[in-house]
Amino acid sequence: MIGGGGPPGAGIGPNRRFFWVASYPRSGNTLVRIALNRILQGPERQVALDEDFPEYDHRNAFPTNGVAFSGRGGPVVFLKTHWCEPPETVPSIGGIYLVRHPIDVFLSGMNYLFLEHQKYEVFRLFFGENGPQPVEQLAQTGKLEHYLDRFVAEQGLWPFRLHSGTWVQNVLGWAGAPQPTMMIVRYEDLVQDLAGTISQILERAGIAVAEERLDRGIDQALAGTRPNGGFFWRGSIDTKSEFFTPARVRQVENALRPLVGSRFF
Repeated sequence: MIGGGGPPGAGIGPNRRFFWVASYPRSGNTLVRIALNRILQGPERQVALDEDFPEYDHRNAFPTNGVAFSGRGGPVVFLKTHWCEPPETVPSIGGIYLVRHPIDVFLSGMNYLFLEHQKYEVFRLFFGENGPQPVEQLAQTGKLEHYLDRFVAEQGLWPFRLHSGTWVQNVLGWAGAPQPTMMIVRYEDLVQDLAGTISQILERAGIAVAEERLDRGIDQALAGTRPNGGFFWRGSIDTKSEFFTPARVRQVENALRPLVGSRFF
């Protein structure tokens, strides 16, 4: 049974518990939250995604907003984070950690840095003297290779480092030593079976949902996240093959595999 579907903060008491939706940026976090939003809240709460599913970072260690949903063990709040490890101070009942192939993370991240470069100075400065350019243009001029080398050397995109650490730190922090209640999901598996992944999340959170409502919410989420060149850029599980040769992909994997292991490649 679903509860707490009113305004943000409804149904939240002192015994609320958190269920993590964690990832390094550009790894499927928003897709999961939109799917949960459509299933548990309905499309009318689309604009309140960040209120209903609040974010943890070091400056907002214990969010006071968010909607509590009725679970088997009490009220559950889904808590988004790109923080680099599970904080011990948050009363968590478990969660999902999403991990994506590093080159696909790099490409989607580069697209996001370009999209938001006017909003965040650090994003603009990242591109250096050549100025912000879209991924496609960087690829055409041969500059994308330089940025990929930089990603590997810095083990991530440095504008994300303040909140997320490096990609390597983030993966190791969440997936390297997961709690028994943490569910590690590859982005590729998420995209190929969104309904199955969301069903597992709800089961782990102890929230029962009718099959019809689940199916309708998944359809709405997929319709609302179609690739369009913007935030939901390509929606591909293999964008890397559009921009880099198999040999180049293997080179990057060989550089990062010793740092995080083989399970994510």
